[in-house]
Amino acid sequence: MVPANPVALIRQKSKFVRREQQSQVVRRISNLQWDYVLETAEVMAEMSPLEHERTLFIMSALFAMYLRISELVADERSAPVMGDFKKDRDGNWWFHVTGKGNKGRAITVCDQMLSALKRYRIQLQLPALPSINEQTPLVQNLAARDLPPVHAKFDISYRTDSMPLTNGWLEKALVKMRKT
Repeated sequence: MVPANPVALIRQKSKFVRREQQSQVVRRISNLQWDYVLETAEVMAEMSPLEHERTLFIMSALFAMYLRISELVADERSAPVMGDFKKDRDGNWWFHVTGKGNKGRAITVCDQMLSALKRYRIQLQLPALPSINEQTPLVQNLAARDLPPVHAKFDISYRTDSMPLTNGWLEKALVKMRKT
């Protein structure tokens, strides 16, 4: 007598049995939508720099460096600082981050992102470029300050799906774009 059904064993994990998988839906924002988001963030920053230069920097970093929110904000795994932007011997800038799976990676910093970094740092009354080993937090935690909810929600949005990142303005803008 056989102790187990050999056919059942083959079906579980076998190089001979193929499972058909549904192709995953790719969710991404189009270039046109990104342009709109970045332009909107820039207008907001021009109108109210104290409140929205941070918004512009965050959106620029998400777009230009393909970052996850969790790679921008401090958590129990890492605390990104301005000193994580580093210039190599050839004059190229890199952003060193602890990413998914607690793995470190170096991301090239394009000219557009470097300009956004300079603009953000100047608004923070810091020198345009970070110094070696600078420990200034990359994204200041403004939840305790008296600023619009979008800032406070960004600080905790990567921990919960119940709070929208943008207090609705981004979602409304994207809906509007889809209609046109």
